[in-house]
This record gives sequence, C-alpha cells and structure tokens, in this order.
Amino acid sequence: MIDAVQTTDRAGRATEARQPRRMIIGGELLSGSERGDFWLISLGDGREIVRVPKAGAADVAAAVSAARRAFEGFSC
Repeated sequence: MIDAVQTTDRAGRATEARQPRRMIIGGELLSGSERGDFWLISLGDGREIVRVPKAGAADVAAAVSAARRAFEGFSC
C-alpha cells in the first residue's frame, strides 16, 4: 500500500511524499531484500519525491527475469 504523508524536504519546503512499503516485481508487491529505504531526489529542483525500499542483488535479478519473461515473443 502507498501512503501519502505530509513532510518537508531537505530545504525545509512542505511536500506530500508517497511512501511505498514494497516494490513491484513481476506484477507482485514485494519487500526489498535489503533493510531500509532512501529518498528519490528530483534532479530538476532537488526536492525529495518519494522514499523507496532498498533493492538487493536478488531483487534486481528477479526484476530482470520478470522483464525478460514479459518480452518473450514480443517483436517490433
């Protein structure tokens, strides 16, 4: 589930952050294999956009595998 939370960014500006509790891999909501999370920062204005769970090597491997399965048989 994603919760909207009122917070402030590092510059002290009020923002509405959406805090995901899990990541989506292969259409499933999963917890990251690493502990903790981090802020995704806007490159345009430095604003903190959302907290995302840390992904480990197992999460990356699962995401790559899911993407490959999704594109099997796909042609342009």
